[in-house]
Amino acid sequence: MATTKMLLIFLVVNTIIPIVFPLTLYDWQILIRNESRNQNLTTHCITNNGGEDVGVHTLQPTWKEFFVCHVLVKKRSLASCDMSMGNSHVHLDVYDSDRDSKRCSGKTCIWDVNDDGLFLEINGQRVLQYRWS
Repeated sequence: MATTKMLLIFLVVNTIIPIVFPLTLYDWQILIRNESRNQNLTTHCITNNGGEDVGVHTLQPTWKEFFVCHVLVKKRSLASCDMSMGNSHVHLDVYDSDRDSKRCSGKTCIWDVNDDGLFLEINGQRVLQYRWS
């Protein structure tokens, strides 16, 4: 009887509760810096597969934006952004828990955006991820 009760509790805790109430395992930080000398960067970011709208922000040169993506238990966590600078536009995932947990250090993904493109800091190095077309 005790074994059945423990099994039932285990199933509820590990299957039903995370579906109804996704549990946050930890928070991942995303930092976007506008490194253009003379152009504004406009961002519109959404986290956790469309669940949390971070809003639209216009970053003047040297300004930065910081937001948090909640990494959920047993779910792939995403943060995606539409970004535009001048006449250029891109939509990309700025955080993907499956991809970036090893690429971004200290639970922070740092994006540097300038007139050439979007760079992600990976192991202390700025690596081009997208070139404005």
